[in-house]
Amino acid sequence: WVPIDVRFDGTTCIVWERNEATDNHRLRSWDFQTGGTGPIVALANAPDGWAVVGQQEGGTPGNVCMLHENDGLTLVNTATGGLSDLCPLLGSGALGLAPYGSVGINSSEALFIRGEFLCRQSMAPVASGSQWPVEGQLHTVRALASGGVEFSRVVSGGLELWRWDASGTVPELVAIVPEGNTLDVLVVTD
Repeated sequence: WVPIDVRFDGTTCIVWERNEATDNHRLRSWDFQTGGTGPIVALANAPDGWAVVGQQEGGTPGNVCMLHENDGLTLVNTATGGLSDLCPLLGSGALGLAPYGSVGINSSEALFIRGEFLCRQSMAPVASGSQWPVEGQLHTVRALASGGVEFSRVVSGGLELWRWDASGTVPELVAIVPEGNTLDVLVVTD
């Protein structure tokens, strides 16, 4: 089993893994303070992305959502091993930067790149949320401890850094880096 990505839900570390021989995917979790482990959760398909949504209130228990272009959103409860298929994904087209182009926002929604839009989707039996048009090419997406998200995009003339606050309805432009050899931008605050 090879790790694809690692995310945190409070004190729980969650690892998404792939078996190279069989192409099966699974989640493993453990509490890094108590040492307690959750069940190994076998996933039905190869997801295109994922997001931690530990405080979602969609009516179905779960703290991680797995995203699949065709099969939609599956909510996973890493404490019990339960899987719940919820709804199709917002938008249309390919999931960008897969499998790293999706994150949790506000600890309750998934934020992902799909086609020409950045989609912010709620955990519910029906697809609900918002879409924000993206010009240029999305470069990175990262979750913040505050529940917000920062993302960068390549545009003519350089790289833009944007922040979407957890309670915000649209993202805000934070910085513009002129064209050059910049690979990424990270804002560090005290």
